Amino acid sequence: MKQFGVVFQHEYLGFLKNKVYAGVTIFLVLAIAVILCLPNLLSLFSSGDTAAEAPAPETQKPVVLVDAAAAGDGYAAYLASVFPGYAFEEAQTAGLDVKALINDGKYEAAVIFQSPMQYAFYTKRLGISGSDLLGGLGEAVAVKMRTDALEGLGISPQEAEQIITAQPEQSVIETGKSFMDTYFYTYALLFILYLSVILYGQMVASAVAAEKSNRAMEMLITTASPNNLMFGKIMGVGMAGLTQVAIILLAAFGFYQLNASAWDNEIINSLFNMPVNIMLFTLLFYLLGFFLYAFLFGAVGSLVSRTEDVNTTVTPMMLLLVGAFFLSLYAMLGNPDSLLVVICSFIPFFTPMLMFVRICMTDVPVWQILLSVVLTVGFTGFMGWLSAKIYRVGVLMYGKPPKPGELIRVLRSSKNN
Repeated sequence: MKQFGVVFQHEYLGFLKNKVYAGVTIFLVLAIAVILCLPNLLSLFSSGDTAAEAPAPETQKPVVLVDAAAAGDGYAAYLASVFPGYAFEEAQTAGLDVKALINDGKYEAAVIFQSPMQYAFYTKRLGISGSDLLGGLGEAVAVKMRTDALEGLGISPQEAEQIITAQPEQSVIETGKSFMDTYFYTYALLFILYLSVILYGQMVASAVAAEKSNRAMEMLITTASPNNLMFGKIMGVGMAGLTQVAIILLAAFGFYQLNASAWDNEIINSLFNMPVNIMLFTLLFYLLGFFLYAFLFGAVGSLVSRTEDVNTTVTPMMLLLVGAFFLSLYAMLGNPDSLLVVICSFIPFFTPMLMFVRICMTDVPVWQILLSVVLTVGFTGFMGWLSAKIYRVGVLMYGKPPKPGELIRVLRSSKNN
């Protein structure tokens, strides 16, 4: 136990004293501080200029309505009430060159009516985003035609407007967890979980491979047992990762609380008002996911003789992580209660992300949560035992990483010995 403590302390304090680790942590905290304080900072700079810099009145864009009488009376006044950013005037087709007037800049656009529900729209250049006038003109023309038709039947303009603009009142009641209330913080926490597991898992593999490549492992193995070396290193890196994530999240929460009154953003408010139980599940599944994959990364790191070979050797674990991440995204965007998602959430390699998404976005029975945790803890223990055996053999193997068949034979021979 003393050997384990020494290795754990060495790895943990080594990360805390690492300049890159400290620099990244400080940079992320400062970046979060600037982002979350931005509304108050902008209000400080803009408060002194509001009185001096009054916004200039918006210039109305001229539009000519040609033969509007063919569509109905009072078209210019009606469209002006619908589109306040435009100034409408009526004209006749005779002697009017619409294209030339638009190209010369006299008019922003022209509307030539053939009937109440048929017109041609002229503009110099529509652009990718189109025109706000063109986008709403069709509905405005249809409302005008229906209003005139109802007035022709003896219905007053006010009653006609009420009939045409009437909208049904609906209320939506969700019997489960609200998708919009949970989506944003689920995605953010899932992304943090994915990045932290993949980042710190690779750190474990790289640290083991580095000690092996510079022959430091040969001296360490004589003073400490392989199990204490591996578990101490994994626990130290895991605690360093958890410390960094905790500092960043606590800083984000603190700066949000200082500026909460200035934020009127649904996404930001959702991120920082998540339930307490979700935070606890985040910690639980972070630990489960990290240690499960860290054992694998540590075992693989002990099999390579050069740090350059780490990225190639850890590819299978990376594919498992990427698969778990994309399956979790599918659950978020699709149906988190689908049979595929439910079954995969009990597979230990997928549980830390997939069961976490299910808990955040749906009402998961307690027995399913307990079963997934028990299965993952048990499988993690088995992978820790297997990884320790691989580590014990791999740290003294040099050359190309052994193939699976060769590794199994070596493990069997070491067990017999």
